Amino acid sequence: MFPVKPPQSFQLPGRFIEGIDEDIIQTLEAPNTNHFLFITKTRLFVYQAKPFAPLACHERTNESVELFGYNFGIRDNLPFGSKIKGFFKDQFCDPVIVDRWYFYVMTRNNFLLVYELYTKTSENAVFKEYGIPLNLSSGGNLLQSVVDDDIDDEVLTVFSAKENHKVIQNGYTISKQKGFMQFMRNDDIAEEMPIRRTELRLNVVLKFDHLIIDVIGIIAHDKDQPEQTNQYLLVLFDHGLQILKLEDFKLIENKLIHVIGGMRLKHCAEQILVLTSDGAQQSVQHIIFGEQKIESHSLVSTEFAGAFKDSVVFDHLLIIAYEKYLIYYDVLDKIVISKQPTSFKISCISALSSDAMVLLAENNSIVFMSKWGNILLSMAVNQADFKILHSSIIDTKLLVSGTNGTLQLWNLWKKSESSLSNFRTNKVFTLINDNNDILLYSPMSDSTNTSAFQTIKLPTKTVNNNVTVCKTNGILTLMVVYVANKGILLINFLNSNKWISFDQVDIKGIEWLSDDYLLCHFTDDENEKESVKCYHFPSLRHDSTSLEDFKVWEWEVPNGQRLDNFFANTLSTYKALKFAEDSDEEGDNSSKKLFVTSEILMVLSNSRVVIFDALCSVHPTGVNLVQKFHQYKTFNFPENSLRGLKWIYRYKDGFIAWIKDELVIIGQQEDEQWRFQVAYDRLEQILEKSEDSLVIVSGNEVLLCDFAHVWAVDDPLISTPVIEEEYPISISLDTATFHNISCISTQKLTKLSISHSVYLDKIVDRNLALGVDGNKIDEKYRDLKHYKFSLEKILSNKVLEHENLDSILALIDTYDRNSGDVVTEVGKLEIIGNCLRKIETEHWDYLFENLNLTPRDLITKCISLSEAKILGTMLMVFLNYDDGGIEANAEVPPKTPSQKKKKKKSNKKNKNQNTNTNTKDPSPDTSVFNILKDETVIGQVLKIFVSTAILSTTKEQAQEYWDFALQLIRFLRALDSKGDTTLAQTCLDLI
Repeated sequence: MFPVKPPQSFQLPGRFIEGIDEDIIQTLEAPNTNHFLFITKTRLFVYQAKPFAPLACHERTNESVELFGYNFGIRDNLPFGSKIKGFFKDQFCDPVIVDRWYFYVMTRNNFLLVYELYTKTSENAVFKEYGIPLNLSSGGNLLQSVVDDDIDDEVLTVFSAKENHKVIQNGYTISKQKGFMQFMRNDDIAEEMPIRRTELRLNVVLKFDHLIIDVIGIIAHDKDQPEQTNQYLLVLFDHGLQILKLEDFKLIENKLIHVIGGMRLKHCAEQILVLTSDGAQQSVQHIIFGEQKIESHSLVSTEFAGAFKDSVVFDHLLIIAYEKYLIYYDVLDKIVISKQPTSFKISCISALSSDAMVLLAENNSIVFMSKWGNILLSMAVNQADFKILHSSIIDTKLLVSGTNGTLQLWNLWKKSESSLSNFRTNKVFTLINDNNDILLYSPMSDSTNTSAFQTIKLPTKTVNNNVTVCKTNGILTLMVVYVANKGILLINFLNSNKWISFDQVDIKGIEWLSDDYLLCHFTDDENEKESVKCYHFPSLRHDSTSLEDFKVWEWEVPNGQRLDNFFANTLSTYKALKFAEDSDEEGDNSSKKLFVTSEILMVLSNSRVVIFDALCSVHPTGVNLVQKFHQYKTFNFPENSLRGLKWIYRYKDGFIAWIKDELVIIGQQEDEQWRFQVAYDRLEQILEKSEDSLVIVSGNEVLLCDFAHVWAVDDPLISTPVIEEEYPISISLDTATFHNISCISTQKLTKLSISHSVYLDKIVDRNLALGVDGNKIDEKYRDLKHYKFSLEKILSNKVLEHENLDSILALIDTYDRNSGDVVTEVGKLEIIGNCLRKIETEHWDYLFENLNLTPRDLITKCISLSEAKILGTMLMVFLNYDDGGIEANAEVPPKTPSQKKKKKKSNKKNKNQNTNTNTKDPSPDTSVFNILKDETVIGQVLKIFVSTAILSTTKEQAQEYWDFALQLIRFLRALDSKGDTTLAQTCLDLI
């Protein structure tokens, strides 16, 4: 998501053939083998990704270059477990045959160079030894049947010449311990991550008679007979898509599907797509293999979006990068769902994770971007001799390549999916990296003063940990961490930073229930059973090392069904279920009352949802003790309707669910059929769920609504745009502030920081627009920290737009009245003074007219109240006011930086309506010029400043009021540069 530190730079060894351009024109990731591959015009390099190390290189001769042409692209086989509708039946893709992996290099003279990568590295070894997640298109259920245990005899080994025994294994001494005990040791142990032997060979050269545009390789195995292998090549030419069936790369069968203007082949949602262009229109072609035809769908006009650049796949979503736009195409629904303009020209795009991507810009910038186009970080590469060309990523390693054989390797933070379970507490934002760092951020009560992450270290020195789960409970007292590749479950007691650990556990999913109950989803492949177990961790206990000792409940998935996912929602309000009969015994009887405090929703593979209620006794201290798990009800939904489900909550007589990228209402109709209705699309994340409020990032906006708004598909309470490079990660409802994360990255330093933005003004303004009574608004929001600032912000915006001010001025009066200031109007004066300071002088008269007050009235009120702070604010803004009364040649002192205000554009219509606003003759009552000439008024102002400065309790406060007085005198001297009055001297004498 963000870089951990500045990148490491590497340089390829130089070429010996003069005049050859050695730019790295394309990189390719092979996560299942822990390899990066990249090509220049004449060479193919293989590097191990983790740890980063060169392994192999194939350098072509002059004769090869002359005959076959330069390299211009490299392609891979489809990922393990991939499916293609209509292409073959009962088969799955596996790009490896025994110990050989195939890659395809395209050349300019229409040749295809097929390379073999010989290695003992398997998906299983990469996952367990290096901590790199498996790249499996169909999940992990195929892995057991096709992957054997890896043998450890193909690694770098050094033997002792005298004693003939191993001294170094993989570059490390072999005397260190291995296994689970090492994980909990605190001594400094280097982790052994083998640098495996890899051999690169050119297997075969295939010649074609037409220009090669793109290639996809397919190696398929039969599910029942994995030893049987079918090889295919899909080769895209300008005139069509050629389907070649091969045996040992010898042609067996050849088919052609006519596609004109093809630019790129893509595999998405079990379909093969061809991106095409006819010059004026960009389109996508769905290949229907069974009928050997295409189904065409238009994307965008070339004039509108610019030239095609690149594309990337997110589940069912294909994002196509053009020169000026990102086009979002839903492959399943076959529609364009969004067109996102960019402020830069794109050259390359790669997926960072399931909800983030990285774009390379033609202005030599690297842009980290969320899935729906919100810019997280933009960095310019300020190296004159390095032009970035391409990028690839494996887990948290981003490789950026470019001109002159230069490589940059970035280590990235990875966002851990936070729990959406607790409606009573704030959601926690979590980041992890490969150095065992965990960063936690959650807003506290005074959230604007909380800008730091809580940093926690995993209790190990090993650096090959694949952390798939890292979740805290609601009250931030417990954190669970699951290291998947080592089968280790860790519980951290955050108050003391003590860890307890359990090994040899295989867990698919984890959720917190309430504050100290943990739900875990287990699979038993040998017995073909699945279960969800609940564990209770009420306090720090070291007396047991068995996870089963903490178990309080278990539910087995019914035979013949599979648990796709489960969700736990700890509710904001508890439902009283049962009350015990009154007892004559002494003591508190409340512990005998049972409440429904939480719900557990088990989502089965056949779109069936089984709901359990957690029945708890609630202690007066707020501790919930689960007495029973009650199976409430089972619901059956249409087949595949819950595919891509990320969260679900029972609401009224239906459900609110996050499915794919949409917030969906699921309600039952009169005919008892389920109705699915989209409330909000382009859903990027749920920031918060608290009581009846829901805060989401939808597209490029943050939306705040309640569940009633969602259920009625109504407009949200507020919507505010996502600020570029300040991405929202949390919200404080008690202070009405968003918490945004940003990253500062230089050549020497990378730092994460938190900023805050207030949204209360939007809520208040929405209530005013709806005609809500001012007393109700004031009663509900006046105690919030930023309420007065919000009133000031609303007033300023309405003045700038010359909107009606009646409602906001009435609300300001209500604020003063409820503060006990019916006569004095202190709050109103402060808000008006700050408003004047923020808007240009051309808008002042519009405010004065609506207030039915003059500048003299405002100054006089401040004097009568002896409000030095407000008076100082008023006076400073009036000193910058020029209504034509101040002489043109007056030597007015320059404005200080704090006094300079950025000029805002006003509505053209309103400007025309108020053309003469600043040209009318100043009157003695309204002219600021005349007020500043009034010796009586100025004398009173100065006395207040001086007396307040003398009575100030701090040096800083006194200095502020002395500055007010001196600035006033300096202005008066400049105003009366000819010495026509004695006003300035009188003021000096007063001081």
